Amino acid sequence: LIKLINAKKVLETGVEAGASSQSMLKALRTNEESMLYSSDLAFILKVEEVGRLVSAEFHNRWFLTHNGDKENIPIIFDKEKNFDLVYYDSDKSYDSKKWFYEQIKKNPLPKILVYDDIDRDHFFSECVKLFNYKYKVFGNTGVIFFDDNYF
Repeated sequence: LIKLINAKKVLETGVEAGASSQSMLKALRTNEESMLYSSDLAFILKVEEVGRLVSAEFHNRWFLTHNGDKENIPIIFDKEKNFDLVYYDSDKSYDSKKWFYEQIKKNPLPKILVYDDIDRDHFFSECVKLFNYKYKVFGNTGVIFFDDNYF
């Protein structure tokens, strides 16, 4: 998706070991102005182990925060408000997904918003129906298209 939409700024929540972060940073490396902003709360790993799969070559294009979305997202939005792609993979609760969505709506909408683990509650299905968004579902991952060019 990052390559498809030629994303420059990406926001992700939920890092853990950093497999998705590494993949996103690899996709972003074709654009010299690119940056990945990540929000995490060490849950399984120790803080110093979070993102351990991310190669050192990408650290200069990666802004990683460690205090959970409710603290991290305002910090990230203070640095950047315009994201091409947003990937939500942190707190799996309905209320947390809703809170995050409300934060996203306060800023310019990304081209694409991805929610992982949509099978755990009804947030995604309610959201796309309520706002009549264009979307696709791949397994347990839901993708909302705010930019019609990519639907």
